[in-house]
Amino acid sequence: MAGGVATWYLLRSHPVVQAPPQRAAAPAPATTAPPPAEIVPVPAPVPESPAPVETPKPATPAPATGQRKKVRVAKPATLPAPAAPAPSPRAQEIASLQNQARDAYAKGNYAEPPAANSIALLKQALALDPANSYAKTLLEDSANGGKYQVQQAIVQKDFVAAHRVADALAQLLPGRRDIAGLKEDIASAERADAEARRPKPAAPLVAFRAYHMHSEKAPADHGPYCLGMLSVAAGHLKFVGQSASEGQRIDTLDIACSEVREIKKNARVASRQNGFHVRTASTNINFVPENSIAAYVSALAFACTK
Repeated sequence: MAGGVATWYLLRSHPVVQAPPQRAAAPAPATTAPPPAEIVPVPAPVPESPAPVETPKPATPAPATGQRKKVRVAKPATLPAPAAPAPSPRAQEIASLQNQARDAYAKGNYAEPPAANSIALLKQALALDPANSYAKTLLEDSANGGKYQVQQAIVQKDFVAAHRVADALAQLLPGRRDIAGLKEDIASAERADAEARRPKPAAPLVAFRAYHMHSEKAPADHGPYCLGMLSVAAGHLKFVGQSASEGQRIDTLDIACSEVREIKKNARVASRQNGFHVRTASTNINFVPENSIAAYVSALAFACTK
């Protein structure tokens, strides 16, 4: 009931507004149609040749994942090579010297002959170009080749050739210790060769220590003497003194067995010590074995007659 009263009150206080009626649209003013225009005949257009239709190129498929796309690069045009500058006279001379040195090296002409060996030619090239690495390398190889030739000559005992090549190397490369050492090698080899060629002393057929009597008085009786080694070897009877009694000389004797006429035990002089004598056409020499063994006398006589 109360709700209805309120509604009524509101309706009386605020009247309902109605929409205005719609008016009919005014008719458009009439217009007079213009007179028809004069019709001018137009010639028919000449049909043009149809433009060529370009066939679309198939699209290049995209490269698969992980594959590089090939890119075609146009080949560059071939250009003529630039003209090489003419070598200088100095460069030509260096090249000529190096070629000559290479030929000499191939022939083994490292230090000989004079002025036509590889070392001499390479030194000329280095005088023109001190920084030339090819000339430096070939020069060192040539020096080693010369040293090898010297060593080979030493092995073959051709000491004349060894000296000749070593002298040539020393003249071409002065002051080098390895070249100077070649002379020492040659001298050492020459000494060894001379020693090998020296005849070896023959082994003695008989040898023993004996007194060489300086008088007819026996050493046992305090007679003067010198003591040494008595032997027979290579057809010679030899005595080499080693010591002597007071005031006596030390003798060395060498008598060819062909000159010996007799080797015999003494009947009187130092006979108790088995003294014996060696007689030649010009002298008679008395000996006494140090140990007084009588067998030495016959052994000595036998050896000197062989």
